[in-house]
Amino acid sequence: LELTHNPFAPPREGFFGGADRKTHLDQIRHLSQWSRRVLLVTGPFGIGKSVLFKELSSSLPASAKGARVSGSLVTGEREVLLAIMQGLGIGIEQDLHIEDIVALLTKHVDESAERGRMCLVMLDDAHLLTHTAVALLMRLVAGSSLRMVFFAEQALLRSINRSAKKHEVEWFEIRLNGFPEQDV
Repeated sequence: LELTHNPFAPPREGFFGGADRKTHLDQIRHLSQWSRRVLLVTGPFGIGKSVLFKELSSSLPASAKGARVSGSLVTGEREVLLAIMQGLGIGIEQDLHIEDIVALLTKHVDESAERGRMCLVMLDDAHLLTHTAVALLMRLVAGSSLRMVFFAEQALLRSINRSAKKHEVEWFEIRLNGFPEQDV
């Protein structure tokens, strides 16, 4: 039959480093070298943002403490904050006021930074977050040493830009492109 692979083998999962994906992943992984504390990884649906998110999530350096949040599961301010708290291993009462959660999170992030451990929040499908949730996250970055990576469609750019200007937070976009013919 001249098959090139076993059609009954389980599907191959994993990261493919073509189309500069490996370069982008390495750029994101080196947290201490970031010139800005907010990165936005953008591209159209199906381009590989979630694959990059999963690869980053599974390969954080030991000096980083990461919270993984899915915008398809949580979208509002309170939900996102609680997911971040849980992801960073911070136990809190569920009925705390949002400002109290922000204060606890800021304290934890800054104390971790003093001990030489960076806190990173990775948000997949971040374009599904509400505008108020994005604004709150940018305010959180402005008021602490937290680092954040948004994996989103380009629709989020406007909200990020508006919130970043308001809170004087610098950010950087990594735009994913399709795979070139030789990688396909």
